[in-house]
Amino acid sequence: MKRSGAVNSPCVLAVGFLLWTAVAEFCYGSTESSTAAAKSVGNDVIRMRIISDPVSLAHGAVTRHDETEDADDETEAALDSANDSLVMPAAFTGPDHFRLYDGRCYTLEKSNFEYKICPFQNITQRETSYAVGRKRATRIIGIWYDWIIEEGNFAGWNMQNGEMCGNKPRSAKVEFACNDDAGLWDVTEPHQCAYHAVFKLPQACSPDALLIYPMLSDELQIKWDIFETQRLEGDLTEKGFNLRLMNLMRLAGFVQNVTETPVALVTGVTPELTQSATGAPMIQPEVSPGI
Repeated sequence: MKRSGAVNSPCVLAVGFLLWTAVAEFCYGSTESSTAAAKSVGNDVIRMRIISDPVSLAHGAVTRHDETEDADDETEAALDSANDSLVMPAAFTGPDHFRLYDGRCYTLEKSNFEYKICPFQNITQRETSYAVGRKRATRIIGIWYDWIIEEGNFAGWNMQNGEMCGNKPRSAKVEFACNDDAGLWDVTEPHQCAYHAVFKLPQACSPDALLIYPMLSDELQIKWDIFETQRLEGDLTEKGFNLRLMNLMRLAGFVQNVTETPVALVTGVTPELTQSATGAPMIQPEVSPGI
């Protein structure tokens, strides 16, 4: 029998292919998983990016979603540097059902910026478009300060004492709007370095969830009732009523400052000791309720 120098038997070729497939699966995993882990572009094959810290959809939150590790380091370094020169966020105050937002963060991309708000912590602005060779800017535009109060309701968050903008710090007012899922919906800059944001959340869909009165102590509720009675009977102007309510909000810890000098709670009631801005006790003077 004449023996050929080349092996052309189909059976031998098939065995060789099966052996190659087995070795490939042993070294690199199954061909299916290899296909799933890579994406073909033209004649090249690139690996799919593995997201190790995925976006959390719980309550509409984005816990962290950075583009690259370099961007992470750059952003963290910028915020750490800024934090060294800024004040700490105020302590949490308000309804307990708002505590679920403490420790969460929500992002919004708009124009050339990414905005991130972490309720009861801060709100930041990061450039998403920037010149090659220049570090992208990341700024803290506001730090949790106190509540926005409107008509006896919690209406939003005041974020103050952000990074300096010329000779003044940046600040942001965050107002609530109704939505089934929580999230940052819009950010504008109506005045230079003074921002306005809209944060939508389920609590804003239920007016009772934003009421301040039930959150007050019995003592402060009684004082509120007295102010309301005086206003309805014409013994207290709307301005005087609002000033007294804002003073109650300060005593309850919901706001830090009252835009005008706090007034006495009611005429005829013994003035009480409160704390001044420095923490020292002071006596509120009695004034006419008709202011």
